[in-house]
Amino acid sequence: MATKQGYLPICDPNFTPIAASTSNSFISRRAIDPSGRLGSLYDAYSDRVLSNSNINLSTQLAGSHRRPECFIKTCNVDECANFLKWWNIQDEQRLDVALQTITANGIGALINYSRPIDKYTRFIGYNYYSWTEYFEDDVFGRPNKSRSSRSDAHATHMIVLVNWGIDAIVVLQLPHDDEPINEIDNVLQKLYKRFIYQNATDRGIQNGDDQQTLEQKLLVDANCTHILCSDDYLYQTNQSKWYTLYSQLLKDRDENPQLKLIYVDFSYCSYKLNDIIILRTTEKKNNVDVPQSVIILTPEQSKSDESVNILLLGESGVGKSTFINAFVNYLKFDKLKQAEKNPVVLIPVSFIMTTDDNFTERLVKFEGDDTLSNEDHDHLGQSVTQHCKSYVFTLKDDKNRDQKLRIIDTPGIGYTHGSSQDDTNLQHILSYITNLTHLNAICILLKSNNTRLNIFFRSCFIQLIDLLPENTCDKIIFCFTNSRSTFYTPANTAPALKTLLNSLPAKRIPFTKANTFCFDSESFRYLVARLNKIDFKEIEEEEYNDSWEKSSSESNRLLKYICTKMSVGIIPNEWHSMKHAQLQINLMIRPMLEAMRNILRNLILYNSGSGKVSIELCPKIIKSATALCVKCSRESLQVADFWITINDLHVLHNKCQTCRCDPSDHYSIDYELGYKRCNDSANTSENDMTKMLDDLCQASAEFAQFQEGADRTLLGVTGKTL
Repeated sequence: MATKQGYLPICDPNFTPIAASTSNSFISRRAIDPSGRLGSLYDAYSDRVLSNSNINLSTQLAGSHRRPECFIKTCNVDECANFLKWWNIQDEQRLDVALQTITANGIGALINYSRPIDKYTRFIGYNYYSWTEYFEDDVFGRPNKSRSSRSDAHATHMIVLVNWGIDAIVVLQLPHDDEPINEIDNVLQKLYKRFIYQNATDRGIQNGDDQQTLEQKLLVDANCTHILCSDDYLYQTNQSKWYTLYSQLLKDRDENPQLKLIYVDFSYCSYKLNDIIILRTTEKKNNVDVPQSVIILTPEQSKSDESVNILLLGESGVGKSTFINAFVNYLKFDKLKQAEKNPVVLIPVSFIMTTDDNFTERLVKFEGDDTLSNEDHDHLGQSVTQHCKSYVFTLKDDKNRDQKLRIIDTPGIGYTHGSSQDDTNLQHILSYITNLTHLNAICILLKSNNTRLNIFFRSCFIQLIDLLPENTCDKIIFCFTNSRSTFYTPANTAPALKTLLNSLPAKRIPFTKANTFCFDSESFRYLVARLNKIDFKEIEEEEYNDSWEKSSSESNRLLKYICTKMSVGIIPNEWHSMKHAQLQINLMIRPMLEAMRNILRNLILYNSGSGKVSIELCPKIIKSATALCVKCSRESLQVADFWITINDLHVLHNKCQTCRCDPSDHYSIDYELGYKRCNDSANTSENDMTKMLDDLCQASAEFAQFQEGADRTLLGVTGKTL
C-alpha cells in the first residue's frame, strides 16, 4: 500500500476512502458513511461499514500536497440522469444508493434532490484534502496485532487508507430567464476563481517559527502567487483591514489573470499572528522564486512615504479647528514650556477671553501661516470652517522616520442655519474625500458633558453612516473636547452617544475606551493668549501645564491607535450606498442642466443658418465658499446671437456677505460658468447634438426616478431609526 519513502500512488482525492482485502484486492469508495475510520471492517457486497468493528493497528500520517479545488458544472438532460456517476461515485456504490440498501448520506444524498435538474441548474463543488491516514504495507505481517472484538464474518475488506478533508457540493437552481443567467454565470465564475483555502497547520507552520521560516514554508513552489494570512480573531476584530486587503488582492488578480490567490488560515495553528500579513511572489530569477516584500501591518513597519489621513467631523461650534491646532502641538511638544517658544498654528485662531477682576472681554487672534480664507472669524459662536481643507504635517515615528499626518477639517454639521446647509456641507464633504487615495480614520469630535445631541447633528450623523460600507465602522473613533472639567471622560455625552449608536442596528460602531480619546483644548487657548500678552495667575499656569501633559499623552495614544489598528486605509471612491448615489446625482444636476441648455442654444444657431458658430461652456473651479442668489437681479451678456444671463457670485459665510437676502435664497456652487463664441463647429453635427441632448434627457429622467424611489426608501428607514 505505501512505503516509507513516499505517498501512496493511489492517493487520489477523487476516491475516498480506500479499502483493502487480505488478498490485496483493492477497491475505492467515496465516503458517504461518516462512521468509517481507519481499521474499520467493510462489507463490499452491501457497501457498508460494519459497526463497532475497528481494528487498532499502527497508523501513519501524510500531509496532502494537493491544492484545494473549486469548480462549477452545468448539465444537460442526458447527464443529469446519471449525475451520481458524474461525481465519481463508483458503480456498485451508486447502485446500492439507488436501491436504498444503504443510507444516502454525504454526496450520496444528491439522489434525493427533488428539484428539476436542467440547463438552469448549477453545481458548485469544493474539494479540500488536508491529510492522508494509512496503514503501511508490512503492518499486516507484524505479530500480536490487535483484533476486533466483533466477529468479522461479513467483512470482505478493511479500510486501510483515508483521505481527510472537505468535499462539498452546492446545487443552485437559476431563474428560467436567459438574460440574467449570463450575468449570474459571470459572477459565479469570478467567485470560484478567487482564493484557494489552506490551513496553516497543513503547511507545517508551528509555534516558534521565525519570519524567514514562515516565508519559506508558505512560498515553497510558489510562482506568481499572493498569499493572505489571517485567522478568525484578526478577521473579527479588524474586518475593515481584512476586506481592504482582500479587495486589493482581487484587483491584483483582475490586472493579472495568471496570479494565484491563496488564503492561509492560522485559526487552528499554534503559530499566532499579531496582524494580517500578505506574502507575494511574482518574479523568477534563475528558476528560483523571489519573494517580494512582506506587508506586515504593524506600526513599526508602516510606510513612511504614505500619509495617515484622518477625516474630522463634528457638530457646529464644537471646536474642530482649535482641536487641530491643539492636536498638532500636543504631538510635537510634550511640555507647555516647549510650545511657548515656537508654537504651530495651522489654522487662524480667534476667540473671546475674559481677563482681570472686572471680566474684561478681549478678542484673541493668532493668524499663523494659513493664508486661505477657510475661516469666518466675524461671527463667533457659529460654524467657522466654510469648506473642507487638508492640513498636512510631518512627525517622527519611534524609529525617527518621517510620518506624514493629514487631518481634513470639515464644515460643522448640525449647522446654525438648518438642514439645507447641512445637506450642502455633506455633499461637499463627500465630494472632497472621494478624491483621496485612502482614508485611515473618521474622527467624530464631541463636547464632553452634553446630555443631548443636536438634532441636526443626529440627522447628519445617520446620513453619514448610511454612506459608509459595513467594513468601515471600526474606522470610526470618538474624541471629546473640554474634558478637563469632567476628569478627562466623556461624562454625560456618553449615554446620549450610546443611544444614537444603538439606534443604528445595521451598523455596529464600537464605542469603547480603546477608540475613545479625551482632550482639553484650553491649554492651547492659554498658549495663544500668552502670545497675545495676556497674563495668568501661577495656579492657572499649573493647571494648564497639567492639562497640556494629559492631552499630549492622549494625542500620542490616538496616533498610535490609528497607526496600529487602522494602518490600511479604506478607499472612499469605492463606497457604495443609496445615499451616496443621491449625493453624487445632486452634484451632477447643475452641470447636466447647463449642458442641455447650451446644446439647445447651439441647435438653434445651427438651424438658423449659423452652422459654423457655436457657444462653448468654460467652467472655472471655485475654492472659496460661494453661492448664487435666486432673488438678486442679474446682468446679461451677448454671446453669438444669444443674450445669456450671468450669475453674480456671492460670498456666503453663514449669511451672505454680498446681499441682504435670506441664506435660504442662496445655493452653494463649486464652479463659475463662463461662455465663449466659437466660429468653427464643423466637428459636431446636428445629429450628434440631438443625440447628446436625448441622452441627457433620458439620464435626467432616470435620475429623477431613482431619487424619488430613494427618498421613499430612506424616509422609511430613517423613520424606523429615529
